Amino acid sequence: MKALSTEELAVQILHDLDENQGARATFTNIDSWRAAAVRAYGRDLEAQRAIIEAVHWLRMKGFVMQDPSQSSDCFVYITKRGAQLLDDGLQRHQITERLDIDVRSALQPAKELYLQGRFDTAAFEAMKAVEVAVRVTAHLGNEALGVPLMRTALGKAGPLRDPAAEPGEHVAAMELFAGAIGSFKNPSSHRYVDFDDPVLAGEVIVLADLLLRLLDRRRRTGVST
Repeated sequence: MKALSTEELAVQILHDLDENQGARATFTNIDSWRAAAVRAYGRDLEAQRAIIEAVHWLRMKGFVMQDPSQSSDCFVYITKRGAQLLDDGLQRHQITERLDIDVRSALQPAKELYLQGRFDTAAFEAMKAVEVAVRVTAHLGNEALGVPLMRTALGKAGPLRDPAAEPGEHVAAMELFAGAIGSFKNPSSHRYVDFDDPVLAGEVIVLADLLLRLLDRRRRTGVST
């Protein structure tokens, strides 16, 4: 147990509250549960602290809340958010939290698709937003697409090339954008990638956000025309 992270232990506790205490359907005394769990580990202070921290995390994140029919906050029920955590798993929760950031406005449609569970479409739309942003910033026509667009825009003579950077950095930037577009823009053509995986799809959106932030920095430092 002590090898688990606070979040991992908290999910196990939530499962126990759901399966053995009925806290999803009704409510339970979480303070009594915590006290019994702490007593079970006797003088193992590290384990006791781990339990206390995990229970606090459940409360803090809103996975359990005081039942409105009870006067004491020790009586809690599993919230809709907590039920979603139980159904979807910790990884899905973590990546959703990672997306709870101020992503670039161009990625808002992809983020909405992700939250709707349309993971493959979300990944595609995120990389499409990168492609469009590169084309517009580089002042290239609509005929420029995908990986060739990245190599044209960021290549040796490309309009997005940073003249102050070393040659190796030029290549690295170009390959970063080209590799992302080549790997993730068209899910249907890359069967080795499971775009129905919510964790992977979320990471693609985070990657797209990073690429757009790098592109914004390039805009601020000046784009050659």
